[in-house]
Amino acid sequence: MEKPEALNVYGDFFQHTTGSHGVEIAHQRFDSLDQEALAYALTIYDSDAAAVDIGGGFGIQGIRFALTGMDTTVIDLMDQSERMEQVKKLLGLQQLRFLCKDVRQLTAVDLPENLQLVYSQRFIHYLTFPEATTLISLISGRMKPGARLFLSGSGIDSELGTHYAGKGVPVESRFALLDAAIADKHGIHAPVCLYCEKDLQRLVEPHGFTVDHISKSAFGNIKAAFTKR
Repeated sequence: MEKPEALNVYGDFFQHTTGSHGVEIAHQRFDSLDQEALAYALTIYDSDAAAVDIGGGFGIQGIRFALTGMDTTVIDLMDQSERMEQVKKLLGLQQLRFLCKDVRQLTAVDLPENLQLVYSQRFIHYLTFPEATTLISLISGRMKPGARLFLSGSGIDSELGTHYAGKGVPVESRFALLDAAIADKHGIHAPVCLYCEKDLQRLVEPHGFTVDHISKSAFGNIKAAFTKR
């Protein structure tokens, strides 16, 4: 049987999610931002501290946070409730919760009060910039000073930006479909707001955060960590 072609420079393969929102990467690769977020979780000794994984897909990283003992909520539009219940029973993770919800409909009561760790990889670009601003403001309101946010978004200078109609459009109104061939390759058939480093900083910093670091990955995606002031 012929081995399928790798999707990107990391050797990931195409794994369906919703059919419009890209492929599942987290269970194929444990990248530097995943590692940094988990290492941070391991330093938290407050029994009331909570973590949330936004746009968590199959919930791999959220499960890792829960295994450290943190009260963890995984949020995704793709219903993983049955699978997560099985994981909870298998691993005895009573502190793990799954919320199937469109994050554009999130309210403060959906989130734990003492958010010490917020993590979201490969998701924020599915929101318009104003929608993403609302989300960041919401989570900021549940975070205390010193809490950290780990965030990545698809990059406008990555392969996804090839013939992207949003190039040259201000980030506040940048929201467009990918080029058809790129969309088929990556399974992304929903409009996206692609980011550069300054765009992601502009999204987060005004909501009470300082930048710990922000960079572009080898593929061209933007990865960053922030601390709540």
